[in-house]
Amino acid sequence: MTGAIVFAEDDPTTTRLLLLTLGSLGREVHHAADGEAALEMVRQLVPDLLVLDLNLPRRSGIEVVVALRRDPKTRQLPILVLSSASQLDTQERIREAGADDFLPKPVNLKDLREHCQTLLDSSRS
Repeated sequence: MTGAIVFAEDDPTTTRLLLLTLGSLGREVHHAADGEAALEMVRQLVPDLLVLDLNLPRRSGIEVVVALRRDPKTRQLPILVLSSASQLDTQERIREAGADDFLPKPVNLKDLREHCQTLLDSSRS
């Protein structure tokens, strides 16, 4: 098995869907229920991909992205942000913070798989 995927999501239904979908990518999948736990997990594991909800307890998705981009160890980590706030200004803020990609919620699982696979493939090159 190649590296891992970490995802941060606080909604139980979305968590189950993400576990199944991300698990189908052939990597070890780790779940964090809040932004602080996601940050700690990523720093410990240095996964191949982080899938991050924008609105998380303890630290927002944007705060997590900014912290990871400041750390040389995680600066290049591919980050996909999920959010029910699909307005253009939200997407711009997410990209300005340093995220690589964005998908609106509710997440289309086929799109999620495709976006994750693209980020994983691009991180190998």
